[in-house]
Amino acid sequence: MAVCSLTIIPIGTKTASVSKFVAETVDIIKKHNLRFTLSANATIIEAELKKILDIIPEIRDSVYRQGANRVVINLSIDERNDKNLTINDKIKSVEEKL
Repeated sequence: MAVCSLTIIPIGTKTASVSKFVAETVDIIKKHNLRFTLSANATIIEAELKKILDIIPEIRDSVYRQGANRVVINLSIDERNDKNLTINDKIKSVEEKL
């Protein structure tokens, strides 16, 4: 299981707002039944790494369909092979140390 932070940066649009691009990205994630958490600066996805990587082209294409001339996609991957990794477990681990 992987936990990934996904940031989509559409470039060459008529407005500085990116909410419509984020909303479409979330729709794609939901369509593929992947667990996610939306934050102010990124969307966190929890799934098998292959499933996450498989939706990236679809997300990219949706950004172009919505009128962007260019897109930057930042994907940070956190994956462990010694134990199951979840969004909630990562948050809980930090909260226990506060």
